[in-house]
Amino acid sequence: MKFQYLIPLFIILLFSAGFAEDWQVFGGDSLHSRFAAETSDTLYRDQLWLYEAGGPIFASPIIHDHTVYFASIDNYVYAAIDSTGQIKWQCKLGNWIESSPTVANGMVYVGCMDHKLYAINAESGTIAWEFATGSWIESSPLVVDASLYVGGTDHTLYCLDALTGEEKWRFSAGKDVCSSPVYFDQMIFFGSDDGCFYAVDTQGQLVWKYDTGGYSIYASPSAADSVIVIGTIDNGALAARTTGRIESINNEILGLDAYTGEVRWQIATEAFGLMHASPAIAYGKVYYPTDQAHLHAIDLKTGERLWEIVTPDSSMIWASPAVAAGVVYVTTYQGNLYLFGADSGNALGQLKVTEGDAYIHSSPAIADNFLYFGDSSGKLYAFGKLAQTPSFVRTPDQLSPDTYALSQNYPNPFNSQTQIRYSLLKPAHVKIKIYNSRGQLIRTLANRNHQPGTYQLNWNGLDDSGMEVASGVYAYRIEADDFARSYRMLFIK
Repeated sequence: MKFQYLIPLFIILLFSAGFAEDWQVFGGDSLHSRFAAETSDTLYRDQLWLYEAGGPIFASPIIHDHTVYFASIDNYVYAAIDSTGQIKWQCKLGNWIESSPTVANGMVYVGCMDHKLYAINAESGTIAWEFATGSWIESSPLVVDASLYVGGTDHTLYCLDALTGEEKWRFSAGKDVCSSPVYFDQMIFFGSDDGCFYAVDTQGQLVWKYDTGGYSIYASPSAADSVIVIGTIDNGALAARTTGRIESINNEILGLDAYTGEVRWQIATEAFGLMHASPAIAYGKVYYPTDQAHLHAIDLKTGERLWEIVTPDSSMIWASPAVAAGVVYVTTYQGNLYLFGADSGNALGQLKVTEGDAYIHSSPAIADNFLYFGDSSGKLYAFGKLAQTPSFVRTPDQLSPDTYALSQNYPNPFNSQTQIRYSLLKPAHVKIKIYNSRGQLIRTLANRNHQPGTYQLNWNGLDDSGMEVASGVYAYRIEADDFARSYRMLFIK
C-alpha cells in the first residue's frame, strides 16, 4: 500500500455548494441511510490526497470522528485521518472485503469473505471479537444500540450482541441476503435473492413480507417518513440483455408502507435498467440510479417521477449517490464524478477521476467538508477543503501496481464466454481460480510457471468437472508470488 499527496487538482465546476456534516452508507443514521443534512461550509474543489491499497476498493468508505474507515479486496481494513490521509492503522482479516464497515460503540464492524463478521477496536485496529457465519458476507452491518444485524449468503439475517459478538437470534430467508438491513421504528428491513422483501421486529419475528414475484433484491433499501424504498432486478432482464432473446424488460422502484408492506407507489425504470445501488433520500425525494446510466428523482410520498437524466458518459452506475446542500454526487463505472442539482437535475459539473481501465463501484461519502470514494485500482480519493499543508507519512510500499496486473473480465455480465487478462513483469508461478458465492472453488484456470508478459484466459462457465455452473455472481482470483487480486463477475445462462 502507498500514500500519495498531490498538487491540488482543481475541478472545473461552475458553482459553490456545501458538504454534509455526516453521511454514512449503511451505518450511523440508518433511518436516513445515504441522506446528508445540509450545511453552509464552502466546498473547495481540490483533490487533496489519495491512498493506494493493495487491491480494489468496492465498498464505500465510512467517516466517523475525523477518521475514514475503508476496506479492500487486499484483505485489509484501514483507518485514515480524514484531512491528510495518514494511515492510523490497518487490520488484516482472513479474506477480502466487499461490504462497507459500520462504526459504533467504539468498534468498526465489517463482514468478510472468510464467512466471518469482525469487530475491530476503532482506536487501536485490534480485533475485539469475530463471529463465524455459514458463508460469505456481502451485507454491511447495521448497529442499533447494543444489537448488530447483518445478512449472509447462507440465506440468513443474524442478530448479534454488538459488544460481545454473541448470537441473539437468526432469521432464515429463502435465498442469499446481500441487501444490507436498515432500521425504522423497532423494525429491521432487508431484501433477499428469493424475490422477497422482509420486515422483522427486533426479536426476529416476521412482521410482513412483500413478494416481488421472482425479482431479486440485491441493493439495500432506504427508509424515511414511514416509506421503505427498494429496487428490483429481474434475472430475465440480465439474461435478455446478455443474449438478446427479448426486446425489453423494465424493473421497478417501489415505495412500500413500513408498517404494512403495502405498495404505496411503483414506477418502471428504463428498459433493462437494473438497480445494483441503493437509493438516497433527501429533501422529500428519492434519488435512484440504474446500471443503464439513468438517475431518477422521485417524490417520496407520491412516487411521481420528478426528473430523469442520463450521465454524459452513458456508463453504468453501480454506486449509491450522495446528496448534500442541494447537490447530488454520482460516480460512474467509467470513473467519472458528476454533480447534478437536486431539485432540477441540471448538470453542475463533472470530473474524470480514474486512470486507465479502473472503474468505480464505491459510493461517495461526505463529512467534515470532504468527499471520499474508492476505485477498482485500489485508490481511495479525497476531495474538499484543505486548511493547511499536511505532513504526509508514507506506509511501506508493497509491489507497485505496474508490476503485476489483473483486469476486470470482459464482457461482464456474460452468457457463454468471458475473457480474463493479466500481466506479469517478472517470472512467477501463477494460480487463477474461480469461486462461487459460497467461497467454494469451482474451477482452476491456471496453475503453472509464467514468464513476463501479458496473458489472456477464457472461461466458458464450466466447472472443473465440465458441468455448466448456475447463473450468479462468481469471483476470480490471481495469486502470483506475493501478489493477489480478485474481481467479481456475473454469469447468466
